[in-house]
Amino acid sequence: MPLGADILVRSVVVPATARGKGVGRNLVALLLRRAWKEGHQRAWLLTNSASGFFEKAGFKPAPRDQAPASVLATSQARGLCPSTATLLSRTITI
Repeated sequence: MPLGADILVRSVVVPATARGKGVGRNLVALLLRRAWKEGHQRAWLLTNSASGFFEKAGFKPAPRDQAPASVLATSQARGLCPSTATLLSRTITI
């Protein structure tokens, strides 16, 4: 979801039979490459269970008060994701 210079990554899902084969890593790389080509500079996401996966992809935990208003205004940040969800971000570089 584009939000100016930022994007919100949503619902990256890999079937259990494809996990551990690089599918998720390649999917995230493809999403970030497309975002970079479209001029976005930072990616954000909220997760309940995949922090480790995204940290391996270069995302770092961030306090919610450091997120831009455009991210905090999304339905995900306002309630679709529980308040216990971890917020992560990373600079988009290729």
